[in-house]
Amino acid sequence: MGLDPKAEQFLEQMKASTSATYRVALESFAEFYRSQGSIKDFLDRINEDNKRDYVEKQYVAETTLKSFVDSLQQKGLSPKTIRCYAAAIQSLARYVFRFSIIDLRYVRLPPALLRSRKYPWNLESVSKFINSFSDPMYKALACLLFQSGLGLREALSLRYEDIASEFEKGVTPLCLDFTISGRRKTEQPFLTFCGKWACQLLRIYLKGKRIKPSDRLFPITKESVDTYFRACAKAFLGSWQGRCPARPHSLRSAFKTILADSKAIDRKDVEYFMAHNLQDIEKTYTERSLESWRSIYAKVEHFLTPEGLS
Repeated sequence: MGLDPKAEQFLEQMKASTSATYRVALESFAEFYRSQGSIKDFLDRINEDNKRDYVEKQYVAETTLKSFVDSLQQKGLSPKTIRCYAAAIQSLARYVFRFSIIDLRYVRLPPALLRSRKYPWNLESVSKFINSFSDPMYKALACLLFQSGLGLREALSLRYEDIASEFEKGVTPLCLDFTISGRRKTEQPFLTFCGKWACQLLRIYLKGKRIKPSDRLFPITKESVDTYFRACAKAFLGSWQGRCPARPHSLRSAFKTILADSKAIDRKDVEYFMAHNLQDIEKTYTERSLESWRSIYAKVEHFLTPEGLS
């Protein structure tokens, strides 16, 4: 669902990472509010309500956002995500009217949870967790996250054309090139790879599918991935307090930890594969060819591959 020009103008003022998050939030609210109108209609109504006197005021903003928050909780979104979505709507209203017109203190937002530690993965436990997935698409995605160190948003942005050439030729490690688009959060150009394990699971997932070059490799949302991981984590780990310790980002962290502990390649090379900010990152990239980076990754692929596949 497209956003109106004013909302698009608002998103253009944000940093790339914030804009991407707020876009998802506003699109989610637009879908929720569709039966009553557009986001513009909602903002017009709260502006009119703001002008009403004490007796006539209907508290349109608070009532609507409470219902929106309830719908997000029913979908299983985390408190952090729900609070972020509400903040996006509040920020848009402030941008449009140039003053704060929505007070989130009266929306009954879920309490912010304490930061929870990610699960302390090792290769064996990661393998067992991923193999517990019943859906081939989520299994392939999880393995790609673990073997590449990609963030979830970057993985979900991949299109078939991004891997087609090497994938169809059976080239491994397979290159995932973000030297033009960069990582959303850091806007840092980088490339990384995934190994035979991820490629094998991708082939199982894509078998029999008619996929065009421009099609997204994983046509799903971040929210659906989070929900699937929580369900699998509940069966795998049991209960926990706070955020799900086996969330998608935990596999990115596992990539870093396992490769850093291996000491098989320079730590800065690991940071490069993860698109972390390095002062000499541009110089390092220009001094190495794609094949040079591939050979560096090949040195550590076996640390990220179950014994039966290495």
